[in-house]
Amino acid sequence: MGNDPFAVLLGDEITISKNNNENVTRFLCDQFSKTESSSVWVLPVQKNQTEKYGIVDLGKEKFEKLESGAKILGVVEKPKADQAPSLWALPGRYVFEAKIFNYIDEIKPGHNGELQLSDAMNMLAKTQNMNAYSFNARRFDAGDKLGYLIANIEVALDREDLKHDLYDYLKNRIK
Repeated sequence: MGNDPFAVLLGDEITISKNNNENVTRFLCDQFSKTESSSVWVLPVQKNQTEKYGIVDLGKEKFEKLESGAKILGVVEKPKADQAPSLWALPGRYVFEAKIFNYIDEIKPGHNGELQLSDAMNMLAKTQNMNAYSFNARRFDAGDKLGYLIANIEVALDREDLKHDLYDYLKNRIK
């Protein structure tokens, strides 16, 4: 393992930027370059959705947006709504410093008996700077059957060569 920072993109998450010249990974890499700290994308979720995600602890301050970033104090994997430290979820886009590997080596099976990256992230946040950033993008959970279908439809509807035929198909199919 080297000492270089690296990006992690979870494969069951599809992210489409509002602006084709930007993307969340490039944004996180830029933030890492500026701060020399691990940088992760977060998005706001409803209280009843916290059990689906790793949730970051940002302390007592309440943030509406995080384009400028906020220091992460900890990470909790899939907490019940009443135990969630915030409503900021980790949708699977990260840029880490190589020190995360030290913590990955230390983690034990957690939620569902699996090794959780969020456990290593929690340990990293306790000893190093790790910052959370919001980013304006559409995000789809392709690990869910309906989310996968919706992502494909949305991508097709964004394409000039597909959207009209798909729209006609859907309109006729719904009849």
